[in-house]
Amino acid sequence: YQGLGASARARCEAYRGLFSAKLPDDAVTMIRKHTDQCTVVSDKRFRQQISCMLKRRVVRLEHGRDRKGKKYQKRSRRLTP
Repeated sequence: YQGLGASARARCEAYRGLFSAKLPDDAVTMIRKHTDQCTVVSDKRFRQQISCMLKRRVVRLEHGRDRKGKKYQKRSRRLTP
């Protein structure tokens, strides 16, 4: 931040200039989605680095099981009376 300008005013103006361009709607949607899910917008390598640094998962896991799969249906038939 200090490298943006010699004075506080110059830095403030330079910083605002970083955000003067409008992001495409699909980029904004993607950023919002990942922010809501507490996940990282990045490639696989960067996600692994962030995951190691934070010592927590930064990707979403799949929910539940495949209830339409043959293995699940066979098992559920066996468990229900």
